[in-house]
Amino acid sequence: MNFDEILPRLLVGSCPESFEDLELLKRSEGVSAILSLQTDGDLRWLGLELGVLEDSCARLGLLFRRVPVTDMDSQDLRLRLADCVRALDELLAAGHKVYLHCTAGAGRSPGVAIAWLVWRAGWNLRQAHAWVTQRRPSSPDLEAIRDAISERPEL
Repeated sequence: MNFDEILPRLLVGSCPESFEDLELLKRSEGVSAILSLQTDGDLRWLGLELGVLEDSCARLGLLFRRVPVTDMDSQDLRLRLADCVRALDELLAAGHKVYLHCTAGAGRSPGVAIAWLVWRAGWNLRQAHAWVTQRRPSSPDLEAIRDAISERPEL
């Protein structure tokens, strides 16, 4: 598992694959909520079970939220991006320190962080993209993000 701090209460990274990964996030980084963008297919590919992840989070006192988005699918990202940003915004507004992840932390999760900065923090897309990618080397789908934002200028 690898991750980077985007904002003081937002970390973006790869999928936690064990109880120990989740424990590290809580104890070392102060994370209180996990927002997963993984689909059932992603979990199967990694050999993970959703129920085990949810139980591990519960045992550690971590809130677990999931908004599945298909990897490498611009259309699905465009359609689900607002739901992802709403989920992230709710967690941050409730005072959580959030670990936002997809599988590798290279596309979907940085993309959601960028969209949150645009929709909820008022940044322009160029600023948000530069900020996130300077902190987390990644290649989010800017065209899908731009399309989602133009279809719904305010969230």
